[in-house]
Amino acid sequence: MLLEGAQSYPEIEAYLHEGREQGLRVLLFAHSPALPQWDAQNDAPLLPANLSPLAVIWVGDRLRPQSKEVLERFQAAGIRIKIISGDHADTVVALGKQVGLDPEAIAVSGQELARLDEPSFDQMAVNATVFGRITPNQKAQLVSRLRAQGHQVAMIGDGVNDVLSLKQANVGIAMESGSAITRNVADIVLLKDSFAALPEAFREGQRIYNGIQDVTKLFLVRVLSFSLLSLVTVMAGRAFPLLIKHNTLLTLWGVGLPTLAVAFWAVPGPRPYRSLIRSLLHFVVPATLSLALLAIFVYLGVLARELTPLMALFQSGFGSALLNRQEVIGDIQHSIAIARTALVTTLLLASLCLVLFLKPPHPVWVGGAPLVGNWRYVGVVVALLALFIGMNVSPRLRSLMELEPMSWQLWAGTVLIVILWVLMLRTFWRYRLLDRFLGVSLDGCYPT
Repeated sequence: MLLEGAQSYPEIEAYLHEGREQGLRVLLFAHSPALPQWDAQNDAPLLPANLSPLAVIWVGDRLRPQSKEVLERFQAAGIRIKIISGDHADTVVALGKQVGLDPEAIAVSGQELARLDEPSFDQMAVNATVFGRITPNQKAQLVSRLRAQGHQVAMIGDGVNDVLSLKQANVGIAMESGSAITRNVADIVLLKDSFAALPEAFREGQRIYNGIQDVTKLFLVRVLSFSLLSLVTVMAGRAFPLLIKHNTLLTLWGVGLPTLAVAFWAVPGPRPYRSLIRSLLHFVVPATLSLALLAIFVYLGVLARELTPLMALFQSGFGSALLNRQEVIGDIQHSIAIARTALVTTLLLASLCLVLFLKPPHPVWVGGAPLVGNWRYVGVVVALLALFIGMNVSPRLRSLMELEPMSWQLWAGTVLIVILWVLMLRTFWRYRLLDRFLGVSLDGCYPT
């Protein structure tokens, strides 16, 4: 669009604004008879005085057909999109609206960012969606400040001015048609410059991450709780209460088979926590300590209950006559076997309940992890519980695993104790007792 001398500056500004509103790149050509000047102090050119506008050029970009669909899939995966461009912020916002960007998205220019202090810059980096007139250094600063606040950042670029920000990001993504140096520093290069594969790649990464995190939690609870149980028994001068077959059974039923289901049915989604350490602390520490105390309480309680009649017999005056008899040793060994069976039953039931806490199918189980709503995990727990009950019913299988038959009163007592433990553990999580003790927020990182 040529500008005649009669054109006024408000009209020129209207042309510029009209082009930006349509998502066009707007170029203004102007002329001055004065010689160009150079600012030696800032090492930058100075605009000459008495510029006369000559023409306004609108340049349009053709959007890729799948752009809107890809953006929607990113948002469905819980990924926040930020557009960082050297173009005017209004132009970028107009283009973003054409692919489904929120019309209320916050836009900010590089000049505005340059005037902000560090806390305000960090806040704007999180809240704003569109960044226009951004320099290469500002791109890298935005990426680094987002990472410093705990965000995982993937940066997409194609030019030399994107190299710094690509190196700062967790994942650098370059276009196949981009510069050679950009492709060299990037972690991923998009063939045919297509974004279509990125949402599925990110969702698969989320699925793998969530599965690994859940499996790690169950294994840590298993290892640490058994280590505490072993430490307490050794310090008390007693042998470890569980036999090798019992450990095998608990490992297979409480960790091995459930984690196969957890990994197989892992779903993509935003990370429930910004910090893996906080996530593990929130779930593992209360579960480990309470499970170890539960195991000690059940084992010693059942052992004392089984040995009470024998101790009463000794105290009645007949102990000296029975002291050398083989039956006494057999009674003691049988009492220890009953206590071990009750301990195995308690630990197995508690381990299966932990699976439901890890993948809550219903709000009742929410405490250690966010609601999943997948009832397939309940099916796995019920199936494993039914197999364990069948093992106790079958004398051959029970003997194979060195378990003793328990009375229905002991079964009922064990189930009641596990239920009380479940309620106590859920209360511990919901009232954030560990958070208050440590003075940090561990369960406040769930997405709202």
